[in-house]
Amino acid sequence: MAAFLGEGGFELLLDEIKKQQYRKILVVTGRKSFDKSGMKKQLLAELHDSELHFFSDFSPNVKFEESVAGCRKAESLGIEAVLAIGGGSVIDMAKIISLMPKDSAVLKKMILGREEISGTMPLYCAPTTSGSGSEATHFAVIYMGGKKYSLASHHLLAESVAVDPRLSSSMPPYLTACSGFDALSQAIESFWAAAATDKSREYAAKAIALILPALEKAVNDPCAQSRNSMAEGAYYAGKAINISKTTAPHAFSYYLTSVFNLPHGHAVAIFTGVFFKINSEKIPPELYRIMGCRSADECCALWYEMMDRCGLEYRMKGIGIPESECEKIVDSVNLERLRNNPVNPGREFFIQHLKEFYGSF
Repeated sequence: MAAFLGEGGFELLLDEIKKQQYRKILVVTGRKSFDKSGMKKQLLAELHDSELHFFSDFSPNVKFEESVAGCRKAESLGIEAVLAIGGGSVIDMAKIISLMPKDSAVLKKMILGREEISGTMPLYCAPTTSGSGSEATHFAVIYMGGKKYSLASHHLLAESVAVDPRLSSSMPPYLTACSGFDALSQAIESFWAAAATDKSREYAAKAIALILPALEKAVNDPCAQSRNSMAEGAYYAGKAINISKTTAPHAFSYYLTSVFNLPHGHAVAIFTGVFFKINSEKIPPELYRIMGCRSADECCALWYEMMDRCGLEYRMKGIGIPESECEKIVDSVNLERLRNNPVNPGREFFIQHLKEFYGSF
């Protein structure tokens, strides 16, 4: 995978695409963000030798039926390459379309792990949010029958990506905060994950060092430097979880997103702080040093102070989530991700700890 980092990265990505001389390209974008960005005019000018088609008819959390429609559109048009310009869901949709399933039944088998993913169309990514890191991973998230699934294959890795901070310059403060905390959570989880390696921790440390000092500035008073640090940090966080995968904070977050429509990054952030305490006995001391703290308690306190300063509510009762939901949150957990958490003391412990967390603010 080639990665073009920094300002001008988007133009370098387009140059890379032009070299391939694709006849037809499907550009997957967000519904409103792409139109507001003004990038369509630039694309049509830069890629004038290719026939461009656009697809944005899908939800923030990609649904199976929507992905089937995207795949059918690509097949009917004879698309040769896919370009994703948007956030994590846009990139996930583009990845799924690039699988080129013959029909919906084959795609369903791929999602359920009953059909081998043997090849894809060339995929190019230009993330417009500094958060998901999806441009650097071999995963794609899709919802089928109301349940979240993750596709995983090295075939889902992009040919090239542009990590250009200009593409995220129009993000409003709340979205910047949600995306930024998602990326920072991924880096932290990559550090303590059971599947962590020296390489994933190297990427995670780099991501934390970039994001931690830039996040509040990017949310409250953004500048080119803070945006650049966030974009690059999110990319390295993606490279980290591509190896280690995520852990309990992500696993616990999906219920809040699916039931209460809380944005993914916000939901993950609510749990990351408390898992510093839950995972404290298994956290490598180096993580505390990188965070500028001496203990799990200090990291937890720092985390929620940062959320406060970035305008993200972390008190579940403040978001309108009753304490009675604690058991449902635990029972909804993705067991695969929970196995990747460094500690797993069991259902009753998690319920008790979440209730304590609920009442402590």
